[in-house]
Amino acid sequence: MEMYLLVTNNRLCFEKYRDRVRVDYLEDGSYLDVLVRARDYVQKGSRIETHPMAGSIKPNQTPFRSVLLSDRKMDGDEVIENELMIEDAVLMTKKFLSDRPVRKWDESIVNDFRQVDLELISGAIDRVV
Repeated sequence: MEMYLLVTNNRLCFEKYRDRVRVDYLEDGSYLDVLVRARDYVQKGSRIETHPMAGSIKPNQTPFRSVLLSDRKMDGDEVIENELMIEDAVLMTKKFLSDRPVRKWDESIVNDFRQVDLELISGAIDRVV
């Protein structure tokens, strides 16, 4: 049976899934921090189960990101593809943030972004867990 790991800085995701999958919750982490942590896991052999740039919200528009990883086996090509995917996501996020940092949103908009991130990851988790 595969083991799943959710890397997130979204407390809604942490609260909803902490009893179903292992969660690495970066309480004060940024979008970029989540991707860097996910990259650390990928470099140790974890497989990306949800695209690190899922959704149509740019990294400089939302403070939240959640990425689902697993310990499912990969062949050599898949390992390389996963490493390239997460590295590209980190580089793209850095570029977006250097062009325009995340705005300081009011709390109601921040809560909307939390909910969007939760919805994006929920479909994937509910399919595999």
